[in-house]
Order: sequence, then C-alpha cells, then structure tokens
Amino acid sequence: SNIEGTFDVLVIRMVDKFGNAPKQDEAKMHSDVFGGEKSVGQQLNACSNSKLQIMPAEGDNVVKGVLTIEASINLASTNYRESGNYAMAASKNIERHYTMIVCPDEVEFQGAAAYAERPGRISYFKSTYASYKFIHLHEIAHNLGGFHSGTLLGGSYDDYTCALGNKGAWNESGAAFCFNGVKTWQFG
Repeated sequence: SNIEGTFDVLVIRMVDKFGNAPKQDEAKMHSDVFGGEKSVGQQLNACSNSKLQIMPAEGDNVVKGVLTIEASINLASTNYRESGNYAMAASKNIERHYTMIVCPDEVEFQGAAAYAERPGRISYFKSTYASYKFIHLHEIAHNLGGFHSGTLLGGSYDDYTCALGNKGAWNESGAAFCFNGVKTWQFG
C-alpha cells in the first residue's frame, strides 16, 4: 500500500563531555534535514509528489527539530546502537514519528555510513555522512519499510535508478535522486 502523510522528525546530535561530537551543529542539521532545496525533506517531498513530508519535531530544548544530548559516557567506546539507546532514553518525552541520531565519527558503525530500522522509527548516522541528502533518503526509506534495490535476492545494491540501490551522490551537494518505479508507488 502507499505510504502518505506528514511526519514529525527529531534529529538528535550526540555529544559527550570527552570532546566527541558530530561535525555538524544544530543549524547545519536543521538545514540538511528540513531546510532548502538540498535538504532530505525537500527531496522526499519531490520524490513522493508531495505525499510524504517531514516536519521538525518540537519539545523541550529542541531547536528547529534538532536536539543536542550530552552523554555522560565516552561515546568513542560505544557502537551506534548503544549511542542511540542513550539518545532515545534522554528524549523519551518528545513526541515524534521518526528519530535521526547523528553520532560522532568515533562511534563504531562496523564500516557502514548509517543504519536504519526497517521498518522502524530510528535511523543512525555517522557524522561524516550525516549531511548527505542521499544517505538520509536511503535510511528514511528503510524506516518506511523499503528493502535495498537490486536484482539479486537478499537486497543487492545494484539498482542505479533508486536511492535504495545505494548508487547516489555520496557528497553534501547531493543529486536529485529518487526511487525506482516500485518504490515510487510504495512511498507515495
């Protein structure tokens, strides 16, 4: 079935008292996710013919959809899921549909740029890749239930026509990249 609607998203920047922090400040993360034409929000809106939209979540200490949480533990000794569990516990009173957790590069990602629950409500981003619109779109599509796009069973990455094929622009400028026909129908 088609997925449609407007969803509140909370972006959480994880920092610690040991100096580990994402490269992006709150203003940069707001711009990357909710801001202008280079944001994932704008791209998701365009890819779904305005049927899927994301809005900044609101709540205590949330600035334009972005919350910075300072961990009392050294994040360099955690993996993305441990860091994410800390973030989710510290933000449990903030209502939202989806959470994007931006971790310092020191957090262990097992060689990946990002991870997302599929389907689910949480995605995790290594700071190096946290400003890449293509990576955001890829992970949000997993949250919405999308599998990797490709010709091989098990979800190969070899479909060059789809953000879930993992062949988009791996840089901040990003490309106007959407989904293949099947996923375009699924996501709006």
